[in-house]
Amino acid sequence: MSSDTFRTRILAVEGTDVIIEAQPTTAAGLCDLPITRSFILMLLTQHDRSVATLEQILDVAWLEQHLDEFVESVRIDRMKGFTHEGLLRQIGAQWQIPAEHLQPRVTLRATMASEALARRFVVGDSAGTTAFDVWGFDPKRATIPSEIESPTPFDPMAWEPAYINAAVLERAPRWRHEPLLDLHREHDGVCLRVVFWPGGYELRPGFRASVMLWVPGFAELGGKKRGEVPNPHLLSGSVKPLAVPYWMRQYRGDDTRPQDLAYFADDAHLEDVGDCYTRLARTLDEPAVDVLLTRDGAIALVEDLVASLPKKDKPTNHARLGKGVAPALSSSWTWDYQPTTLWLRVLMHAALGTREDAKAALAQARAKSKRPPKELKILIASLDG
Repeated sequence: MSSDTFRTRILAVEGTDVIIEAQPTTAAGLCDLPITRSFILMLLTQHDRSVATLEQILDVAWLEQHLDEFVESVRIDRMKGFTHEGLLRQIGAQWQIPAEHLQPRVTLRATMASEALARRFVVGDSAGTTAFDVWGFDPKRATIPSEIESPTPFDPMAWEPAYINAAVLERAPRWRHEPLLDLHREHDGVCLRVVFWPGGYELRPGFRASVMLWVPGFAELGGKKRGEVPNPHLLSGSVKPLAVPYWMRQYRGDDTRPQDLAYFADDAHLEDVGDCYTRLARTLDEPAVDVLLTRDGAIALVEDLVASLPKKDKPTNHARLGKGVAPALSSSWTWDYQPTTLWLRVLMHAALGTREDAKAALAQARAKSKRPPKELKILIASLDG
């Protein structure tokens, strides 16, 4: 492992001022910052070893007496990146961002004691260094600015829905696309839709995949007037990779759990853009989706969701309805429960199941809420009749 503490680059020499860009390596503290004149003096000795010996620089008493002869002051002109190592590790691991991309990068302006000393730095020089802040309590050390720039976004992906739709259709030919239904599959009176939205973290843009379970037959259970036609939307949810919050290019390896931060070395380990869409298509085309797109599968999915609710959120007379087995979808699929789900469950059983189960679902919905949606008025009247 390299013993370098920082990577430095000489940006400019302006009279007695030397402008230096510095960033920590991963050899020590990920967020270490060089803010003292002793760091500048150690850099100077790497350019001209006749200035001072290492033994002298490591002697704080010597620095207190002689440092003004070489470096008058140091300040931070510009700074970007994370300064809290715990946060850097958390964000880096969760979003698969290399540590080097998040680490603080500072532009130091060191005022040397003479132009001759400043000219010993060569503009354009870029190298690793073992220099560090020997005298941490240097009274002329730089002050950390109150405003620190965020790192630039890492590996942003184009998320245009039309592009994603085409990429998925290429890899999952059983899916279809229509303007009003978006990307979808339909079978046995059940329709599964997918809509893509921008998402991710500002430092790691990606996209979200929202899923919706539709039952077109809901429209036949209402009336003809405005407000009497039930919306075919039954259930909402999302599909996402297990190791990261949104869809984006992952690092190659186990995608079921976050990798260690040290694994994210460089772009060479990132999957191809096409591989990202292959993962998405593979998830959307799991074998269990075939089960979901059946009457029994859709019913069982909603029944499982209701049965999983905390006791305080379930009807006091709750009982499972239907005889189907829920599809064994992977953990990448999540479904949202809303208070209206109990009422939509009535519609579901009426459209996909039996009248007896629809009446039982109605009794359970009423036990939890006395205000049914307006579009269920005609269906409820028929079930009560």
